Amino acid sequence: MLKDYPYPSEMPEIFIDDNGIVNVIFGTLMVTAAHVAHTVAVQRKLAPGKKLPIMIVGEAALDVHGAISKVGNTEWVTEVTTALAVVTQSKISRVMGKVFISLQKKLISHQVIRL
Repeated sequence: MLKDYPYPSEMPEIFIDDNGIVNVIFGTLMVTAAHVAHTVAVQRKLAPGKKLPIMIVGEAALDVHGAISKVGNTEWVTEVTTALAVVTQSKISRVMGKVFISLQKKLISHQVIRL
């Protein structure tokens, strides 16, 4: 899986909080398919063999309809993900988050939240 995606020059902050939620804090970074793939690799290292909920905090993504959604629907991602939340601040980011979430057909639970 990772061989298909070069390691991004900048990565989001990734950690598992006290509630067992994988937090992926992108800030102003543009989310790409490579970010998704390598974030899951970090999650797998932090919690080997565990399936956890993920909360993505970010504002912009590249190719939500294509490459990012394709990666998000792979077994590589879905076998370690129980739920997905996308947290944004702007209205346009919330719309993009909803598009991404709607394309993730294999996830059990998902939500877009605007702060």
